[in-house]
Amino acid sequence: MLSNKYNFNKVFFLFITITCFSHHTFSQDETIDSLKSKLVLAQSTEKIDLLHQLTRELWYYEPDEAMKYAEMAYQLSFSFNDSSNMAMALKNKGIVLYFTGENKNAINCYNKALKIYTKLNEKKGISSCVNNLGIIYMDLGNYKKALLFYQKSIQTDIELNDEQALASSLSNAGIVYHFQGMYDMAIAYYQKSLALEIKFKNYDGIGECLMNIGVAYQDNGMSPESKNYYDKALIIFKKTANKNRFAMTCYNIAKMLYTQKDYFKSYLYIRHSLKIRYEIDDLQGIASGLNLLALIYEATGNDEKANEYLFKSLLMELELGNKRRASIVLSNKGMMLLKNEEYEEALNFFLNSMEIAKDINARHELLDNYQNLSKVYYLIDDSTRGLYYDDMYWILADSIQKDAKHFSKGSLFVKDSNEKVKTSRVNHDLNGTETDKKMYYFIFSAAFVIFIIVFIFLRSKKST
Repeated sequence: MLSNKYNFNKVFFLFITITCFSHHTFSQDETIDSLKSKLVLAQSTEKIDLLHQLTRELWYYEPDEAMKYAEMAYQLSFSFNDSSNMAMALKNKGIVLYFTGENKNAINCYNKALKIYTKLNEKKGISSCVNNLGIIYMDLGNYKKALLFYQKSIQTDIELNDEQALASSLSNAGIVYHFQGMYDMAIAYYQKSLALEIKFKNYDGIGECLMNIGVAYQDNGMSPESKNYYDKALIIFKKTANKNRFAMTCYNIAKMLYTQKDYFKSYLYIRHSLKIRYEIDDLQGIASGLNLLALIYEATGNDEKANEYLFKSLLMELELGNKRRASIVLSNKGMMLLKNEEYEEALNFFLNSMEIAKDINARHELLDNYQNLSKVYYLIDDSTRGLYYDDMYWILADSIQKDAKHFSKGSLFVKDSNEKVKTSRVNHDLNGTETDKKMYYFIFSAAFVIFIIVFIFLRSKKST
């Protein structure tokens, strides 16, 4: 979870996820009630510690209440002139803000906490803050800043000789390289993290690293190696009874089989994954699984089922406030329509997906949409806009490549990577396109909202 250092093996849409949310069980309710009872009788420092614990117990399930306790902890720490606990309260506020999608405010809280920890020279606090900042910037698609923070975290862990924390920092840095398509670099970091997890017999950490390596091989087109690591991860997660990660690994295998066009086996794995995710109430996992299920139905010619599951996935992503995933689901629907040569409808979904990606600076999703929009405009003989989005694609691709090259040279552990990104680009002038683009987006946005409303209405009518 995005909190204390040791829980940070984070993977995201490359079928790796930000965090392993635990199911909200009855025992957790008992813990919260117990902490609240103790809080009534607690004094000074003990009260601050209880407020911290309550914040951490509640930040995902009851964010408003969690924020209330974090603010109380900060104010009480301030009254005692307790800088260390003030920093802890700020860090906890940052976690709550992150889970509610307020990334800018979360960054502000972490920076304030980092400033205090730096002044106090509390290296563990520094390491935790910079690692959390790395996760947020990675979510925002700002890999340059994400790697800056992860490298700082790695350096701090080495200075502290904290190899357990270092395992997490190495894994997170590997994920950033992974996101940039630098698979050899990513695998090198994952392997170093794996060695440390094995050293400390952290079995969930071992499984996490095995899964991450499997994803990297999968994305690099090396399916046999990928399946080997996934199978090992499944054995680990079954042993540790980690249902969340077991379901995620099943999802990864389903995705791999889908890309190999083995739709029947892919269907079996994603159904198994969804069964577990419904059991543990993993809403984010359910939304992702429904999206993949939609793609499988679309590939096998069942458009009705494909649309049903895709919109279930989309509505869940919007409800969860996950803009990046919503952008991806919209883009997937655009690809379905493009395949069926429904170009105008495809444009609607790609444009909406692009605007969401642009709003959160999700650069890889933005890159995909530029490419898709260019393709559609060429197909409908609108070469002016086709050239515009083609140009936007190469500008962004160059920017991503420059960031990747800069950090591959400065890596603490790996000096080179065999992964390369195209460097060529096409330059075209397009006068007045920005205004037209905004008008098109306005029209398509309105159409899309109407479409969603009609879809929900028809679904509710059908159910009655």
